Amino acid sequence: MKLRQERRRDEGFTLIEVVVSMLIFAVLSSAVVGLVVKTLQTTTKADNKSAASNLADAKKEYLIGTDWDSVVSGSNTVDADGDPWTNATQGVQYTVKTTVALVPNSDSFCSTNGAELTRKLIRVDVSWPGMGSTDAVTNSTFRRVYQSDSASQPGAAAWQVNTPGFSPTGAVSYAGLSGLTASAYDSSTGALAATGVTDSNGCVVMSNLDAGKYSVIVNQADYVGQDNKQQQSTDVTVQAGKISVPDPLRYAPVSSAKLKLVQVAGYNPPSSLASWTGFSSTLYADTISGYDQRSACVGAASALSTPCLGSDGTIGRLYPKAYSGWLGLCADVNAASTKATSGDFTPRWTAADVPTVNVQLGSAAYQLTSILTTQTWAVTATYTNPTASCTGQTISLGNASSNSAYKVGLPLGTWTITATSATGKVSSKNVTVTSSSAPVVTSLAVTL
Repeated sequence: MKLRQERRRDEGFTLIEVVVSMLIFAVLSSAVVGLVVKTLQTTTKADNKSAASNLADAKKEYLIGTDWDSVVSGSNTVDADGDPWTNATQGVQYTVKTTVALVPNSDSFCSTNGAELTRKLIRVDVSWPGMGSTDAVTNSTFRRVYQSDSASQPGAAAWQVNTPGFSPTGAVSYAGLSGLTASAYDSSTGALAATGVTDSNGCVVMSNLDAGKYSVIVNQADYVGQDNKQQQSTDVTVQAGKISVPDPLRYAPVSSAKLKLVQVAGYNPPSSLASWTGFSSTLYADTISGYDQRSACVGAASALSTPCLGSDGTIGRLYPKAYSGWLGLCADVNAASTKATSGDFTPRWTAADVPTVNVQLGSAAYQLTSILTTQTWAVTATYTNPTASCTGQTISLGNASSNSAYKVGLPLGTWTITATSATGKVSSKNVTVTSSSAPVVTSLAVTL
């Protein structure tokens, strides 16, 4: 029995034991190999970034020590030692980009109108192929002007761009809008002179401008100024060796509001005005543009992409400020008492915050009186108080028979009800449309 056990121990491992052992070894080996590869990749990235950092420091120190006129913007490619890169045998190719701008001796360029440009802002950015999500290495410094006569230096323009923000209570505050491109055009030739991008504080600087007049323009998709226009511009006069700063711009994402049509019970609008597409809407603004008139969207146009009034009552592409909404082309712009709205509203760009405002439709009643009961007349309503900037609006109320009373919903204001017979006879009378649930019946005496 003892001899059998000793012989069995001498037989070695079974095939199953060998396979299991190899499988365990393979799993452990793959994990180790993966860890080694990951470590090598991390080390390579760290080495590349370290080399880039050294290149940025070297370029900055060179620009600090070289002559003033050589401190200019530019770009070149080098290897890790800073030698010009010519082929792949030199290893990683690094791009060293230098951006130089004349700036005043201030931390806030957009609040220093007329300040002398006494420094050059030097920024060095180093990037390389395959850097992936790794941030480019950036190094910045200032260099002071050594010349005493700044009149020989070019000028600059800066513009502060702010955008509104809303707290949960609706309170508004303003912060700088970053990442926005601004362009300066020569006012005399129309040629592009300089561009810049707003920094994290919303300030953009356009440098190296000759003395003269310029038009500075921003035109960001889906943003508007306080006049509800996407393109915003300001005129600026640049002086040699100084920075010119115009008034700040308020620029915001396009916002929208929902206008809900509220009818007086029993007083429906005529069939031609059964939806919002049949109305014209005027929005009254208390600042800059006076009022912003929006007609119905054409075809499949969206109120959020086109300045118009959608079939569902959506008004889009507005700057978020206080408006009042009412129906009609003009609707007594200067008479607050006739504004057909439940109150002011502020459009917003976040879907959950878009407001809905009730726009009241008024009530009118009319009756044609005649001894000829079989005759019918075509009836229209014309708005009678247009402003100088627009004409009266005429709405068809359809055909009416004499001695029958009619109810209709119309925008608030004063309207002229006109009945015209088949032979051309006309009878008309003014009616003041209010939101009364029982308006006085207006009688029109009609004859053939």
